[in-house]
Amino acid sequence: MSYLEKKYKSIHNSYYSGKITNLYLETNNGSIRTIRIDNKWDKEIPFFIHNELNIGDSLFKITESDFEYFIKTSNQDTIRRDVNTFYRTKYFDKLKNQ
Repeated sequence: MSYLEKKYKSIHNSYYSGKITNLYLETNNGSIRTIRIDNKWDKEIPFFIHNELNIGDSLFKITESDFEYFIKTSNQDTIRRDVNTFYRTKYFDKLKNQ
């Protein structure tokens, strides 16, 4: 299996979920911000999504999907983010050219 295929499948087959317990408002890494999930692990996300979130909102990604979902508890709105665009595009382009 090529590196490209491994990366694509790794992201595609991953799963996670939890509640946002910290937004790390004091950190500023340019266009990337960090959130803490269930007081256990950190996740880096784009600043424009970070600005929409509150502590208590939820995040999940299911297996065999390239999307993660942020569920806002205040208004039950959902933010969908494609987390595998780069590797999916490169992987399928490579398959087409073989």
